[in-house]
Amino acid sequence: MECKGIDHYDVFDGDVIIFSVDISGVPEEIRSIAQEIDGCDYDPDCFGMWVNYDFVDKEFYLVTENNYPEVPGDVPSNVFYIDQAADKHWFKTDIPQELLDHIFKECGKVVTDIEKEQAEGQKGNGIMERSYDETILCLPGTAEEKQWLAEHLEVLSVRERTILSAAMAREPPQDMAGAVNCLLSLDEYEVRGHVGSYTALGEFSLFEQCVPQDQQAYFDLTALGYAYEDQHPGLFIGNCYVEYPASQSVMLYDGGELPEAEGWSVRLKLASEAVPAGVWVKLPDYNEVNNDGPGEIRLALDELRVKTIQECTLLDARCVLPCVQNLAGQYDNLADLVYDGQELGILLDKRGQGSPDFLERFSAALELESCRRLYDALNIASSLNGYDYISKDRFLDKVTEEVNGQEWAKGGDAVKGCFDYAAYAAALAEQQGYQTTADGLNYIRKRDSPVLEQQQGGMIMQ
Repeated sequence: MECKGIDHYDVFDGDVIIFSVDISGVPEEIRSIAQEIDGCDYDPDCFGMWVNYDFVDKEFYLVTENNYPEVPGDVPSNVFYIDQAADKHWFKTDIPQELLDHIFKECGKVVTDIEKEQAEGQKGNGIMERSYDETILCLPGTAEEKQWLAEHLEVLSVRERTILSAAMAREPPQDMAGAVNCLLSLDEYEVRGHVGSYTALGEFSLFEQCVPQDQQAYFDLTALGYAYEDQHPGLFIGNCYVEYPASQSVMLYDGGELPEAEGWSVRLKLASEAVPAGVWVKLPDYNEVNNDGPGEIRLALDELRVKTIQECTLLDARCVLPCVQNLAGQYDNLADLVYDGQELGILLDKRGQGSPDFLERFSAALELESCRRLYDALNIASSLNGYDYISKDRFLDKVTEEVNGQEWAKGGDAVKGCFDYAAYAAALAEQQGYQTTADGLNYIRKRDSPVLEQQQGGMIMQ
């Protein structure tokens, strides 16, 4: 058997680190059972083992499990296979001491970096010092600021709280207004997931710089990690490296109207057997979309100590679209909800390929269709060109221009002054199937509506 590397690790209460280690070359009898479990979906890269490190005793030990049907005689099992449903199947095999020593050595590099960073005052514990809610809510500020902060802190994702830890350590806000700006600037930070030590940061730097495979073994990874930190200042938070923004963040809040946090489509609160209280995930997750390292979803799964979304339970779900109600009850399959949340986020970011009035047109179409479901909202967005959307003022101008071209209007201003252009335009809009938007400023209609199909002519204003 061989060690393929450390998949991830978690630190619990500063006492124990649990390492998830990927392995290959397991005995044929174990591979055969795994193949029977997954059939054609069998994946030889899904074997692993758990290793613990005890901070108090300064010792590594292999994690074993009992009471698994795959293990004959109910003896402690020490390696596992993760099937396509993300369930672990445990097996017992002889593990050479040489292999254990190698694994303990690799894990020891992480422990050394963590202990060094803790000694230097850096926050390297996997639980992460993220409970800043009390500190922030006790800062001086207005009642409105406190309510805004409480609502936004409640739904911060694992990734966002990781960033908040770094931001608070870098420059703690002095009042609630500063805390509001701190939360509004979280998207300006970069999070390098599964990079919890200088050695791991060095490995990440190799990847970023596309160093040829045959040259990578000749680098001092720890020194390279320090060099990367010099070029990209940041802070280790748990199993992540958080890079500070390259420039000073813009102050979006000046004490006036409290802005809404942007850059999200759906927020999901997911739980697992290991973490029943759950954690939040913010979509879209472009790391997941672009296969660009651990992002929102992967970091949340790590926190929940699971491998896949299918292992999670949905506790709560919120959508940036106010019209979408009871989002958690709209999907039987959590993966489908995540997919649609990703799609909505990408769509909102692209603004309909740059259309200047996309958001206004989209909101008006959702209102027209009385949309309440995320899936329906995506369908409406994909067919947005099938809606006519125009401001009332522009509609009135077009009606006025056309009416003034008629013979009777050539009689001068005295005649035209007797005509109610606004009332005529409103009646014409209704006749042509337009409806007034909720703000009272615009008209919208769907081109394939029954009203238009029955229309026999007249001015068509678009």
